[in-house]
Amino acid sequence: SDVRNRSLFMYSVLGICCLSSVEGAAVLQQSALPLAEPSNALLLSKYSLSNILPSCVWHTNEMATVASSIGLDPSTIAPLEGSALIHDTNLRSARYIVATTTLISQLLRLFSVSVRASEKFSENIQYGREKPFNNLDERVIRLCGRKSDVTVVSLEKYGEHIFPIYEDPSAVRWTVAKYSDDHNKPVFWAVDAKSYGHKRAFEKLTIDDRWLVTCTSAGRRLLICEADLVNEEESLSLSSVSRDLTIDDASGAFRELMARARECVETKNYRVLRVVLGDSTEMFRSGGGHSRTLRDRVLGSKEADLIVDSRAPVLLALLHWFDKEYGNGGGGGDEDGTRRRLYFFTDSATYFTNLRELLIPFNIQVVDGFLSGSKGDLQDEEGASSESSPPPTLGLVHYTTTSLTTNTTLGLTKQGLLKQFSGVCVLVDKPTGIRPIEAEAEENDNASNLSTICSSLVHDKLLHQVRVWSRMGFSPASIQEELDFQFAKVLEAEASVSNSNGSPEKSAAAASATLEVTPSADDPPPS
Repeated sequence: SDVRNRSLFMYSVLGICCLSSVEGAAVLQQSALPLAEPSNALLLSKYSLSNILPSCVWHTNEMATVASSIGLDPSTIAPLEGSALIHDTNLRSARYIVATTTLISQLLRLFSVSVRASEKFSENIQYGREKPFNNLDERVIRLCGRKSDVTVVSLEKYGEHIFPIYEDPSAVRWTVAKYSDDHNKPVFWAVDAKSYGHKRAFEKLTIDDRWLVTCTSAGRRLLICEADLVNEEESLSLSSVSRDLTIDDASGAFRELMARARECVETKNYRVLRVVLGDSTEMFRSGGGHSRTLRDRVLGSKEADLIVDSRAPVLLALLHWFDKEYGNGGGGGDEDGTRRRLYFFTDSATYFTNLRELLIPFNIQVVDGFLSGSKGDLQDEEGASSESSPPPTLGLVHYTTTSLTTNTTLGLTKQGLLKQFSGVCVLVDKPTGIRPIEAEAEENDNASNLSTICSSLVHDKLLHQVRVWSRMGFSPASIQEELDFQFAKVLEAEASVSNSNGSPEKSAAAASATLEVTPSADDPPPS
């Protein structure tokens, strides 16, 4: 259809030029100017071309005017008379008709085609069918499933350097519109659910040398592929089953992306780093009854190179906050044999049970937050030690969604239930929940004790640190060893709770760790 439209347009232009040439030839003949003269041939050509657009509005650039424009004497052009004038008028009318009925219609059609092409391009961007521009060095491929909280944070921080792969474009349309300049720049790729392991899912995606991340040592380069297996807004779930992106999806996608890179990337001096973010205690059972965890699958079956536990860094951040706030409160603690208390506001019995069991090894007793409003509860805690200063009372707010967590926190603040605490941690999964809490803390004296932890920010920081270590040249094995060391106590608690709930054992490296909690993920791993 496009070829046909272009052909009709060219034929229309050619028809107008031919009619103009016949007109011009008649004028030159009437003026006794031979066409064999080069100047007269140039005048005729100029006359034909200069009347293409004027013909669309029934206008003609006269021969004398054209002659003057190229430096010829216009007085040599004789006016037409009699039958020659009638013939010229008929030719001009035919030229006007051709221009208005065919040329203009073809111009409008070409404009319509260009508009449709632009709309198709925007539609392809909106639905993840347009490959990204080749204008950026170092991209990280991120498998996101239907939604990914951490990817929203990563896009905000690193922009186009993070290239997400989503299943459902309609679920992320606002994110796509924001980072694609309103559907003018490709920023993600779409793959149908359960099609990750098919070649057709990525056959139109071009992965070239500019995507590779350059290491600071040995001059090697990396193609980094990450997979977010975390269920949306489930930072405190334990041994949860991935309901969005699964390890099978990620494993198949890693395989096809590696195959696609072998076809497209010219350099051979590179390796692929596959990183999985997920619940390492997620359980898989075979038909014969054998059980193994996500960690066992990733590291044992080599379905990826690294696994980053999604819950351990969040719990470690919570423990750091608790120890800091509790230490600021003076005496009490566990020195006199009492257990430290954390008042937990939540709407999920599962979250409450999980956190209560997970914090037992850290000598923290999790109590229903709404009991803090009952008569004598906080007073009993404050009077537990008559000779030392009363221990601080700390609270935690975390509901099943970020919206519920934010709304409940603001409601409890207005009700005055949070003012009695020395410190309150608000745990949210989406960064959108941070600003309302911070604004309330700034404006309301009853909320000055509020602090926030965002699980997606914690995950993004840790994935970034893994990329930094990889760029520095550390091997996946050494990075995994460092991650296990940093989160050893938390991973041990997770394994203990999972086993007590009938979940499979974690891998030996994490389950047997007895190291103290070491706190910074910013320190490089041991070489």
